[in-house]
Amino acid sequence: MKRNVAFILTAIIFYGNVYLTDCIAQQTQNHNPINGNVLFGRHDPAKYMPPAKYGHGGAGSVEYMELTPREKFTSQFLFVHRGILNAKSGLGEHVHRWMEEMYFVMDDNTARFTVNGRTAELPGPCMVLCPMGSSHGIYNHNDNPIQFMNLAVTLKERKYDAKDFAKQNDLVDTEIESPPPFLWSVINKKLCQPVENFMGGKGTVYYRRIWGNDGFKTNWLFVNHYVVPPGSTIGYHRHDHIEEIYYILSGTGRMTIDGETLDVKEDDAGSCLLHGAHGFWNNSNGDVEMLSIAAAMEKGYINHVELDLEMKGR
Repeated sequence: MKRNVAFILTAIIFYGNVYLTDCIAQQTQNHNPINGNVLFGRHDPAKYMPPAKYGHGGAGSVEYMELTPREKFTSQFLFVHRGILNAKSGLGEHVHRWMEEMYFVMDDNTARFTVNGRTAELPGPCMVLCPMGSSHGIYNHNDNPIQFMNLAVTLKERKYDAKDFAKQNDLVDTEIESPPPFLWSVINKKLCQPVENFMGGKGTVYYRRIWGNDGFKTNWLFVNHYVVPPGSTIGYHRHDHIEEIYYILSGTGRMTIDGETLDVKEDDAGSCLLHGAHGFWNNSNGDVEMLSIAAAMEKGYINHVELDLEMKGR
């Protein structure tokens, strides 16, 4: 009898621990934390959610995962999604009344972007702004998948909202216009300009502000593009009025967030929360290319405090 009781207790403890682990894993929207730290997210197609068929009334299916812990943000920053648009697939035309989004093609494919019922075919890597209150969608007309990302910032209450159009707005047979009748930008490191000792760091960082806060109706603050050469750093600093996401476009290096340093690589993301500190060191032999995206607590307001922590050697 004692043996049976011991077995039952062991089973309860074992399965209870499994259940507890599952609950902890479900507490974050980050689908693949690095080393268990939800402030770091790693793109992994094996971690995609089940394919979303006919997303927003679109054609085919889209597969993606979330790289950021939306439950930890204080600002109106909502998420970074990374995934693929399968061949002949996309997100149908829809509208957000209280959100702004940005759609990205991350590779060299072209995609058909639609904003307010008007469509242009654009070459990647590129991004298109989907303003609050404007209808938008995207369609992959190719015979191969497209690497895709989208970001969202809300106006208030940190709530996702969407209103889908009719099924005929799947964007498969849209009329293509040129030049594009909406706001878009390429991602081209040749457009970045040199800045010495960026955020108190060492060496040269190449920088471009792709979008400033004037382009947004929400408190979305900016989208920046950086190239960090070997040996250079983005200095360790803190923001008390914004939250910021770093996304690695290419290369490898070491990112520090709130004192923890992890090796990061292409398609990794780091979430820098309100009052959190962060910095970056390129400890590799090649350039690191990255984006940073920020949302402010107060529209247009930004500041930073440089901190005395050397990035090199961490």
